[in-house]
Amino acid sequence: MTAIHGTARSTEARWTKERWLHAFRQEAARFLAAIDTARLDAAVPSCPGWTVSDLVAHLAGVYRWHRQHLRRRTASTPRHERPEVPEGIHVLTWWQREFTAMAEELDAVSPAAPAWNWAGRPPVARFWHRRMAHETALHRWDAENALGVPTAIGPAPATDGVAEVLDTFLPGGRNAGRPGPAGTVALSASDTAARWRVTVRETGVSLSPPPDSPGAGPVPDCVAEGTAEDLLLVLWGRATAADRLRVEGDATLLDALRAR
Repeated sequence: MTAIHGTARSTEARWTKERWLHAFRQEAARFLAAIDTARLDAAVPSCPGWTVSDLVAHLAGVYRWHRQHLRRRTASTPRHERPEVPEGIHVLTWWQREFTAMAEELDAVSPAAPAWNWAGRPPVARFWHRRMAHETALHRWDAENALGVPTAIGPAPATDGVAEVLDTFLPGGRNAGRPGPAGTVALSASDTAARWRVTVRETGVSLSPPPDSPGAGPVPDCVAEGTAEDLLLVLWGRATAADRLRVEGDATLLDALRAR
């Protein structure tokens, strides 16, 4: 069910460790600029129930947890320990410290070094170079959105962000067992020409050859098109398909593709 075809794998393969690290650091700098401006008690509309302080603590905790298991240089399953979150303004210092340590760890580790992941992907550190760049980009967007001034996620990282949802989060078990319609969905990024074809079943999703390619199969039940960022924000629950995408067919199938 989790075989990967189409454009998702080839998109990831074009990114090197250095490119992922550059994206990670760049997005973190933009995140820091946003949280330095925002009130810590301000609401984050794209993360219902969270304040900016919650967002900062979440991202710092993500960095801490993944750095700790990555440094083991083993693919064995780690034991998760919940960190003690600093209060008030101290959460900003904690985030800075955890970001710096995470950046150093990602810089030090070889992409081919053994490293656990939860998604059933190859157990090597490259997974985390990619994952931390996308995690930071999405939450940078959240932080800027809390200020009312979200800036774009670029076409290239957004395209691979869509691919990550489809080749990592959904095959990794997200939404498996969720009741709903079954069928095929064709996604198209209007600004990068990236395309994906996804089969939705109650047991999960699988990627197939994209539309119009040999062996693509019958006409999909749903076709959705927008910029790569539009697609990414919809898949991560930051926007609705009605607001961002041009959709034909059974739009309810898109619900099964959401990572959140």
